[in-house]
Amino acid sequence: MRTLSKIKALIPDSKEVFIIMLTKRQKELLELLMQQSDFQTAEYFAGQLGVSKRTIHNELGSIDEYLQSSGEYLEKKRGVGIGLKRFKEVEVIKEKNERSDIYDTFNRRIEILNILLFKEKVVSFNYLSDIFMVSKTSIIKDFEFIMKILNVGSDIKLCSDVHGTSLIGTEEDVQKAMLQFNRYLLSNSEIYLDEDIAEKIKLLNTYYGESLISVCSNILYTYIRENVNAISDYYVQNILSIFIILVHRIAQGYHIEAVSYTHLDVYKRQIKYLLWGELN
Repeated sequence: MRTLSKIKALIPDSKEVFIIMLTKRQKELLELLMQQSDFQTAEYFAGQLGVSKRTIHNELGSIDEYLQSSGEYLEKKRGVGIGLKRFKEVEVIKEKNERSDIYDTFNRRIEILNILLFKEKVVSFNYLSDIFMVSKTSIIKDFEFIMKILNVGSDIKLCSDVHGTSLIGTEEDVQKAMLQFNRYLLSNSEIYLDEDIAEKIKLLNTYYGESLISVCSNILYTYIRENVNAISDYYVQNILSIFIILVHRIAQGYHIEAVSYTHLDVYKRQIKYLLWGELN
């Protein structure tokens, strides 16, 4: 597709998974998944679409990758079936019998992610329990939820020792974890505002910096206006999110190790040059 080729050329390091398009059958399968209130077996979906179970499993792989861009995922239970789930705070939940007026559950989890992923701090359950004024049990549940989000497509892990708990992983793991953070935050943005992508993306200012977000947005939107006739907001948000992460990590001196010198290295140098030129 001509339009997608232009966009992919803008970010050589992005994986195909980030801009995957669904086939007609995959869309039909996704619609069936969305209609279910509970788990259904692959055999059930195969019967509905008139294909084999093997075909259903193959299609589910593509759908699962597609869903990662929207904060959703497929949960598979052996002997039970497949269900469509969403990393989403449906409502603002208050901790019962605790002083939770400062941080609701969603905001607390976002701030914990900020502390671990962006500030790269080593923390203890007692420390987090004190600053958020909730029980350690609540913090443990927060960590379980957070790791479900970060581990979609990433092998980043929690490491605990006598000094406390922190996140560990390769640079690729960190960047993928940041992408999941962005998706989680933006998918819940209607809690705060009902605006277009240009406004929603400003929610990332706190974590990447207002100037960086502005520069990345201007570069991408200028390119799209000049080179692309039509592209959905869904893909623009996803590409912009990846772009922001790459520039942010490059500006901090991080990069994914490569075996050889590639066009990506040239691209990163150009982006860093453009960024500093805009910021200074």
